[in-house]
Amino acid sequence: MLTITQAEREMEKRKNQTGIVPMDKLTTPITIIGAGWIGSLTTLILTMMGFSDLTVIDFDTIELHNITSQCYKASQIGMAKVDALAQVCKEFSEIDIKPVNSSDLYRPTPIIISCVDNMDLRL
Repeated sequence: MLTITQAEREMEKRKNQTGIVPMDKLTTPITIIGAGWIGSLTTLILTMMGFSDLTVIDFDTIELHNITSQCYKASQIGMAKVDALAQVCKEFSEIDIKPVNSSDLYRPTPIIISCVDNMDLRL
């Protein structure tokens, strides 16, 4: 029986994007502000690519109308978006994100992606 190491498994999972993002860049800390339509999908895609140091900030909870345009399940209605997103990302990518729903918990990172989908909040 052939066994592969965890590192070999990660390389195999990520082989389709290694020409786009070098493996050593996947640990770069990234903050995503907003876990709505843009933020939830961006976060999920980044974790599926293998980015492993993601902090997601959002103070909102999941409502019924979020289910059709964001990557949340109906069973997550009422949950904090960042906590639900952490579950979804773990399920699809095996990566734990850092959910933040309090401004006191934020730590600056080299890359910040604004995914706030409300123009008033962006301002």
